[in-house]
Amino acid sequence: DEQLVGFIRFDLILWNHRSGRMKIMFGGQERFDRYGKELMDLSLTYVFTEMNFHHISVDYPEYRQEVINLHLAAGFQEEVHRRQAHYYHGRYWALIHLGLLKDAWQKVSEES
Repeated sequence: DEQLVGFIRFDLILWNHRSGRMKIMFGGQERFDRYGKELMDLSLTYVFTEMNFHHISVDYPEYRQEVINLHLAAGFQEEVHRRQAHYYHGRYWALIHLGLLKDAWQKVSEES
């Protein structure tokens, strides 16, 4: 229907460390439900095979629990939990930093 599914942004790329940060945003809940896992699989394959990263990280405020769970299911692990670091809708929320190493991604990929 030619509507945006979402987008993936890569930033803070440190080529000498083979690492960077990724952000996935979806064009609504329906698209997240329908394409979330596929988009995650495609983006991680791109990160670890085409970009040749060793480590990829993401950070989301704790109210984005569905997206955090999507990353955890893909093998990401919580690396940092910054308490009350994000202000949204009159409230402070924790900012959750997740990371994934290439070896862990390969293991999860082989199991699925």
